[in-house]
Amino acid sequence: YKPVRPFGDQLRALLQARKITIYAFQKSTKFSWSVIYKWLNGTASPSLYNLVKIAETLDISVDELLGRI
Repeated sequence: YKPVRPFGDQLRALLQARKITIYAFQKSTKFSWSVIYKWLNGTASPSLYNLVKIAETLDISVDELLGRI
């Protein structure tokens, strides 16, 4: 079992590593600002459909997105 960090921290780290701004991420995914803000601050979690969409946008697996690998 590998402990994982909170989704918002993981998403923020992935965006920073790829030099993607939150603005660019929002434009490419068409998610609302409020939902991205909630994810980044840990007050909400994305649905499975949205996890897949985020992973596709970042060109990574859902496992990598969740910090499992």
